[in-house]
Amino acid sequence: MHSEGGCSKDEARCGFHLATYLAPVHLTCPARTPNMTAMQSEPRPTLTDTGKTGWRRTVHNPGSKWAYGGSTKYRIACVLVMSAAFVVLGSECGTRNKAPSVPVLSGPSAGVVGVVVTFKATSTDQDGDSVSFQFDWGDDSALNWTDFVASGETATAARTFTDSGSFAIRVKAKDTRGSESGWSGRETLRIHLPTGLFPDSVIATIAVGNDPHDVICLPNGEYLYVAREAADTVTVVKTSSNLVVARIAVSGSPRHVASLPDGQYVYASCYHGDDVAVIRTSDNAVVARVPVGSGPNGVAALPDGQYVYVANRLSNDVSVIRTSDNTVVRTVLVGMDPRGVACSPDGRFVYTANTGSGNISVVSTSDNSVVATYAVGGDPHRVVPLPSGDYLYVTRVSSNLISAVRSSDGHIEADIGGGASPTGLAPLPTGDYVYVANRDGDNVSVVRTSDNTVVREVTAGHAPWNVCVTPGGDRVYVTDRYGAALSVIGK
Repeated sequence: MHSEGGCSKDEARCGFHLATYLAPVHLTCPARTPNMTAMQSEPRPTLTDTGKTGWRRTVHNPGSKWAYGGSTKYRIACVLVMSAAFVVLGSECGTRNKAPSVPVLSGPSAGVVGVVVTFKATSTDQDGDSVSFQFDWGDDSALNWTDFVASGETATAARTFTDSGSFAIRVKAKDTRGSESGWSGRETLRIHLPTGLFPDSVIATIAVGNDPHDVICLPNGEYLYVAREAADTVTVVKTSSNLVVARIAVSGSPRHVASLPDGQYVYASCYHGDDVAVIRTSDNAVVARVPVGSGPNGVAALPDGQYVYVANRLSNDVSVIRTSDNTVVRTVLVGMDPRGVACSPDGRFVYTANTGSGNISVVSTSDNSVVATYAVGGDPHRVVPLPSGDYLYVTRVSSNLISAVRSSDGHIEADIGGGASPTGLAPLPTGDYVYVANRDGDNVSVVRTSDNTVVREVTAGHAPWNVCVTPGGDRVYVTDRYGAALSVIGK
């Protein structure tokens, strides 16, 4: 049996517990000589935590006796070993280990798929311990610790991304005794496709008939719907063959089209009809006409498909259509001459490009109220958010610019010089490139979003007006309004 502060009968082990700092530690004393006689009357000494920075010796239960027989010198040896241990270890218990500082993170803001990017981190440990770092790369990769480096020295970590997109990088540190810092702030890294891996040349032209104004691709990627304003027609093209498979009569000058997320219905705004035509895609039948405001133009569906928003140019408002019964449930006043409309990827906001007032209206979809107005100037024509939702790209026709606008506060991150009279635009699904149709330049600008640079100018018919991208991002379709065709941009 064991007794606190004493050695066992068989093994002569001394035990003690260093408060909350250390697990129980046992010291082994020499085994007693069997023939020695115990001094039964001595009180038992123990060591007690003072609750401050050290230990003190106290006498525990003066009337108690040693729990084993043994010589005085062996009992003294046991106590001396314990005392020495507390002298050494007590100093450790008196000072708590302090975690290293939150690391300072640095690295590039942009990279390329398949090319190594390197980030650096520095942290100082208050106890002077060496530190290791764990980098979170903003994806599903494993979080591993680096080798230890001296406190205050810089550690590096390299990563090769296989997918394009936007990644939020962060890092934390730990010392050699296991204490960890908090996470650093996140640094955004945009990885884009290398040249030649994004659509950058016209590979086909599809004759669709006169005055193609707008084009969308269904979510399954199998069909295109083309609004042909002057022809009072919506034309359907099969993407696998680039052939026209249907022409749907839609009166009232259909200008813009939008698909519900499930692809079962397409909504076409009819500018001179002051309504929206609802097309069932299973049989391409017009199943409803929904009266809206005056001069309906841009149209967009929320990600959940429950509502469609229509920008009415002449009445300076937005009609909110409930798709379950195709009823307008709200009309929202926005800026002057709203032409373009788009929904945020999370469905919380709708944005309108107001050509007449030179600004962007931000509509909260929770209550359909305007919660912000972003001044951009220069005749804003269309607006689209990146798939990440952090930036809006806006075409400014009279300024020949594309503006990258931070969606959270309307700050213009960059004004990008594009072609002549930029109108429609669309991002790739990865968000690393935006394609912009330049109406008077007869070309399409390809903007790399990592540094807001035009990396390609693709010649595309006569008066390219609007743009759509396939769900896989391998094809871009451009309406050639005065050429009665679609230009197909591929790799």
